[in-house]
Amino acid sequence: MRRIQLLMNNMAEWSQNTFNKGVYCPIRTISMAHHLLEEVKELIESVKLCHKHTGSLELQNKMNEEFADCFMLLFNCATNENLSIEHIHSLCAEKLEINKNIFAGISC
Repeated sequence: MRRIQLLMNNMAEWSQNTFNKGVYCPIRTISMAHHLLEEVKELIESVKLCHKHTGSLELQNKMNEEFADCFMLLFNCATNENLSIEHIHSLCAEKLEINKNIFAGISC
């Protein structure tokens, strides 16, 4: 998890320096979350195309880029709100247990 935390820190530093002149701004989380919504839409379209045209390396690469865009924005939002990868891990583990209980016995 240390490598992911270092990556999160590097992404946050680059983002803050590039888009906010190196100054911390808590409201940026909202603008990044809105940008994330747009990237998720692009990801959905990329996944659809990839599934429709299986075997296309170009479409696979595009889909992978969209996943990266989404993860980068999500991690930047988390970092901007002072969430470490350890905290994210704990939150996800807790939420997984909640979801397991909510959706017990449901299958696709």
